Amino acid sequence: MTGTIKPFSNIKHCDVNIRYAEYMENIRRYIMQSNFDAVIFAENSGYEIDIGYLKKLAEENNKKFEYLNVSMDSGVSSTNMSVGDASIIKAALNRSEILTELKCFWKVSGRLWINNKFDISKDKRKPKKCFSLCTKI
Repeated sequence: MTGTIKPFSNIKHCDVNIRYAEYMENIRRYIMQSNFDAVIFAENSGYEIDIGYLKKLAEENNKKFEYLNVSMDSGVSSTNMSVGDASIIKAALNRSEILTELKCFWKVSGRLWINNKFDISKDKRKPKKCFSLCTKI
Protein backbone atom coordinates (compact mmCIF):
# COMPACT_ATOMS: atom_id res chain seq x y z
CA MET A 1 0.00 0.00 0.00
CA THR A 2 1.34 3.42 -0.91
CA GLY A 3 0.35 6.76 0.50
CA THR A 4 1.03 10.42 1.01
CA ILE A 5 -0.66 11.64 4.17
CA LYS A 6 0.60 15.21 3.88
CA PRO A 7 0.44 16.10 0.16
CA PHE A 8 3.23 18.08 -1.49
CA SER A 9 1.08 19.82 -4.07
CA ASN A 10 -2.28 21.52 -4.16
CA ILE A 11 -4.71 18.65 -4.62
CA LYS A 12 -8.45 18.35 -4.08
CA HIS A 13 -8.24 16.17 -0.95
CA CYS A 14 -5.54 17.98 1.01
CA ASP A 15 -6.81 17.96 4.62
CA VAL A 16 -4.09 16.06 6.49
CA ASN A 17 -6.41 14.97 9.32
CA ILE A 18 -8.94 13.48 6.92
CA ARG A 19 -6.23 11.79 4.84
CA TYR A 20 -4.62 10.35 7.99
CA ALA A 21 -7.96 8.97 9.17
CA GLU A 22 -8.64 7.41 5.74
CA TYR A 23 -5.23 5.71 5.61
CA MET A 24 -5.48 4.43 9.18
CA GLU A 25 -8.98 3.05 8.60
CA ASN A 26 -7.95 1.24 5.42
CA ILE A 27 -4.75 -0.16 6.95
CA ARG A 28 -6.89 -1.46 9.81
CA ARG A 29 -9.37 -2.97 7.34
CA TYR A 30 -6.60 -4.66 5.33
CA ILE A 31 -5.21 -6.15 8.52
CA MET A 32 -8.56 -7.33 9.84
CA GLN A 33 -10.60 -8.14 6.71
CA SER A 34 -8.22 -9.13 3.93
CA ASN A 35 -6.83 -12.53 3.06
CA PHE A 36 -3.32 -11.04 2.88
CA ASP A 37 -0.59 -12.40 5.17
CA ALA A 38 1.14 -9.03 5.42
CA VAL A 39 0.31 -5.35 5.04
CA ILE A 40 3.08 -2.95 4.06
CA PHE A 41 2.46 0.80 4.10
CA ALA A 42 4.99 2.90 2.18
CA GLU A 43 4.37 6.57 3.02
CA ASN A 44 6.35 9.34 1.36
CA SER A 45 5.48 12.60 3.13
CA GLY A 46 7.30 11.83 6.38
CA TYR A 47 4.09 12.03 8.42
CA GLU A 48 4.39 10.07 11.66
CA ILE A 49 1.81 7.35 12.31
CA ASP A 50 1.08 5.09 15.29
CA ILE A 51 2.82 1.94 14.07
CA GLY A 52 2.71 0.31 17.51
CA TYR A 53 -1.07 0.03 17.34
CA LEU A 54 -0.94 -1.33 13.79
CA LYS A 55 1.78 -3.88 14.56
CA LYS A 56 -0.21 -5.11 17.57
CA LEU A 57 -3.38 -5.33 15.49
CA ALA A 58 -1.52 -7.30 12.81
CA GLU A 59 -0.09 -9.67 15.40
CA GLU A 60 -3.56 -10.23 16.89
CA ASN A 61 -4.76 -11.16 13.38
CA ASN A 62 -1.78 -13.43 12.62
CA LYS A 63 -0.37 -11.03 10.05
CA LYS A 64 2.73 -8.93 9.58
CA PHE A 65 2.73 -5.14 9.33
CA GLU A 66 5.58 -3.02 8.04
CA TYR A 67 5.71 0.78 7.82
CA LEU A 68 8.20 2.33 5.42
CA ASN A 69 8.91 6.05 5.41
CA VAL A 70 10.18 6.46 1.86
CA SER A 71 11.08 9.30 -0.46
CA MET A 72 10.41 9.67 -4.14
CA ASP A 73 13.40 9.58 -6.45
CA SER A 74 14.98 12.99 -6.98
CA GLY A 75 13.67 14.63 -10.11
CA VAL A 76 10.22 13.01 -9.81
CA SER A 77 7.49 15.62 -10.03
CA SER A 78 5.20 15.68 -7.01
CA THR A 79 2.35 16.71 -9.32
CA ASN A 80 2.48 13.46 -11.36
CA MET A 81 0.84 10.96 -9.02
CA SER A 82 1.43 7.93 -11.26
CA VAL A 83 5.17 8.53 -11.52
CA GLY A 84 5.31 9.39 -7.83
CA ASP A 85 3.49 6.18 -6.93
CA ALA A 86 5.90 4.14 -9.06
CA SER A 87 8.80 5.82 -7.26
CA ILE A 88 7.30 4.91 -3.87
CA ILE A 89 6.86 1.29 -5.01
CA LYS A 90 10.48 1.18 -6.17
CA ALA A 91 11.67 2.49 -2.80
CA ALA A 92 9.48 -0.04 -0.96
CA LEU A 93 10.85 -2.90 -3.04
CA ASN A 94 14.39 -1.80 -2.15
CA ARG A 95 13.75 -1.34 1.59
CA SER A 96 11.05 -3.75 2.71
CA GLU A 97 12.07 -6.82 4.67
CA ILE A 98 8.68 -8.45 4.11
CA LEU A 99 8.61 -7.91 0.33
CA THR A 100 11.90 -9.78 -0.06
CA GLU A 101 10.21 -12.85 1.46
CA LEU A 102 7.13 -12.79 -0.79
CA LYS A 103 6.60 -14.50 -4.13
CA CYS A 104 3.62 -12.31 -4.94
CA PHE A 105 2.22 -8.99 -3.77
CA TRP A 106 -0.78 -6.82 -4.52
CA LYS A 107 -0.38 -3.05 -4.67
CA VAL A 108 -3.42 -1.11 -3.50
CA SER A 109 -4.19 2.52 -2.86
CA GLY A 110 -4.15 3.37 0.81
CA ARG A 111 -7.13 5.70 0.91
CA LEU A 112 -9.62 3.65 -1.11
CA TRP A 113 -11.37 0.42 -0.17
CA ILE A 114 -12.41 -1.65 -3.18
CA ASN A 115 -15.01 -4.24 -2.22
CA ASN A 116 -14.19 -6.94 -4.80
CA LYS A 117 -10.39 -6.70 -4.85
CA PHE A 118 -9.95 -10.03 -3.07
CA ASP A 119 -11.66 -11.96 -5.86
CA ILE A 120 -8.48 -11.55 -7.95
CA SER A 121 -6.19 -12.67 -5.14
CA LYS A 122 -8.14 -15.95 -4.76
CA ASP A 123 -7.04 -17.07 -8.25
CA LYS A 124 -4.71 -20.04 -7.80
CA ARG A 125 -3.05 -19.59 -11.22
CA LYS A 126 -0.67 -16.91 -9.92
CA PRO A 127 2.73 -16.65 -11.59
CA LYS A 128 5.86 -16.87 -9.44
CA LYS A 129 6.06 -13.09 -9.35
CA CYS A 130 3.00 -10.91 -9.77
CA PHE A 131 1.91 -7.34 -9.23
CA SER A 132 -1.58 -5.92 -9.20
CA LEU A 133 -2.60 -2.29 -9.12
CA CYS A 134 -6.11 -1.69 -7.80
CA THR A 135 -7.77 1.59 -8.65
CA LYS A 136 -11.25 2.90 -8.04
CA ILE A 137 -13.50 2.51 -11.07
